[in-house]
Amino acid sequence: MDSHYLDCLEPDTRNLVADIEHSGGVEIEVTVDPSRALGKSGRAVPLACQVENGNARILTPRADYFPDASVVHELLHIQRFLSLGVPRILVAETFKGWTPELDNAMTNLDNSLEHLVIVPEELRRRPNRIAHWDQVMQRTLGEIPAAPFSQSDRDGLALMNYVFVAHVMPRGSLHEKARRLVEGLGLVDRASRFKAMLIPALGSKENAVAQCFEHLQLPVEMASLEYLESGQRTRGEEKPLRQIIRGLALPSNGD
Repeated sequence: MDSHYLDCLEPDTRNLVADIEHSGGVEIEVTVDPSRALGKSGRAVPLACQVENGNARILTPRADYFPDASVVHELLHIQRFLSLGVPRILVAETFKGWTPELDNAMTNLDNSLEHLVIVPEELRRRPNRIAHWDQVMQRTLGEIPAAPFSQSDRDGLALMNYVFVAHVMPRGSLHEKARRLVEGLGLVDRASRFKAMLIPALGSKENAVAQCFEHLQLPVEMASLEYLESGQRTRGEEKPLRQIIRGLALPSNGD
């Protein structure tokens, strides 16, 4: 990483950069993307990361904006994919129903699933970030009921965010808000079963993805898992989700 940006970071974050660059066999780039300056409804857009085979970059809206806690979040994403070999969800190459919207939906699902692992580690490193995540989730839970989605997409979003609140956030008003959300959508039983099966599966991305597709009622043939190249692997690989699930010994959800 360029020294201009490294100098903005806390010592432990600089160490995390060094660990990822060494184990992942990459230099983490920082790219200024002015289009990220403002988001929907005038809300500021946070940092983002792009991770491909043998390449990782953090996107920032301007050169003088590189907050340490946000960088930690993006580094944890990069570490999972490049250093730890955790796969990510893609639309399968063989799936005939590909659309840009479906591609975006799989990216969002993967991001939500990754947050169940990344955000607890982020909060361990930066406890003050709890205020940020409380604000994000208050807004997200409030927007879901009126969002312009199909019923199945709205249900899936509600279920994923319910599990996030239950797993990541301290007890409080968010838990009650998440409970009221799934109750209003008639999802109380599904939400309870999903939480009970997904959280114990988080140690294995493959198991966690399988639980998501089962409980969100998604067709497994639409997805693959992509394993990226790193310093530890000679090439990336894409595996159909159906094939992966056949090789898993999954616990029963009691249905």
